Amino acid sequence: MPAQGETVTHLAQIAEQTIIVVTIVAIVAAVMLAFFITRSITVPLSFAVSATEAVARGDLTQQINTHGKDETGRLLRALSEMNASLLRVVGHVRTGC
Repeated sequence: MPAQGETVTHLAQIAEQTIIVVTIVAIVAAVMLAFFITRSITVPLSFAVSATEAVARGDLTQQINTHGKDETGRLLRALSEMNASLLRVVGHVRTGC
């Protein structure tokens, strides 16, 4: 019977080690996923802020590239359209049309 007890103890140790490894892998995966999700949001928003600040300074020469179809992509498209509209208005005012 001691062999059976040793087998159970060994299986329990293997199960414990497996749980620890799986937990560590899950935590690392969650951290990486959080990092990439955060970057996918903050990078386009940072670009949108920079473009908006340039327009606020009167710089209408900014090229605003839009690629995404999500909310930040829509925001960048709206900023691009606003920039184009402001360029047209300024052009009309300068020419007197």
